[in-house]
Amino acid sequence: FADRSFMLAGFSFGAYVASQAAARLPEGARPQRMVLVGPSTERQQMAPVPADTVVIHGETDDVVPLAATLAWARPQSLPVIVFPLLLAI
Repeated sequence: FADRSFMLAGFSFGAYVASQAAARLPEGARPQRMVLVGPSTERQQMAPVPADTVVIHGETDDVVPLAATLAWARPQSLPVIVFPLLLAI
């Protein structure tokens, strides 16, 4: 991996797997970017991730509450992109 750029991404449990994979890589083989969508922050012990990680979460996720992801992201100073509930008119 050291001579190639790559990214890690995951949705829900896959975001947990991506965080664990990134934490286990040697220093010179870190991903260039991480994207975590609806990370399973309440059900698994997510590893800390790089500061430039993109975290996306739904406002009304019925599996992992937004509050759980914000509580995980806050100590790492990670911004969280929130998709609001859209009501059909």
